[in-house]
Amino acid sequence: MRGKRVWLVCGVTSMYLGLDGLLGIIRYQLNHSPYDGSLYVFRDFSGTMIKYLEWDGAGFCLSKRRAQSGSYPWPPAEAGKVLEITEKEFEYLKSRSIVPCKEKKPR
Repeated sequence: MRGKRVWLVCGVTSMYLGLDGLLGIIRYQLNHSPYDGSLYVFRDFSGTMIKYLEWDGAGFCLSKRRAQSGSYPWPPAEAGKVLEITEKEFEYLKSRSIVPCKEKKPR
């Protein structure tokens, strides 16, 4: 995953959405290109599940992770915004550690 941009999609996202629904959010709500190789991370309402999506050059990879206990930390921000975090911060997020986020504007 070296050199990838990681975007947290703020607000809550229905985990019933599949690949096409998440791609629609990336394209039409965030105005990003899902084909740029970035990793997009979504969280459910309760905070116990995240989904992350990326284009690997040949197809989309969609993964889901559920916390056994507790919830995933998430930055307080309004729905429809994205926050860029580092790959290391994403690894911390997956392990449910504190994620220090700084708001950045997309390119």
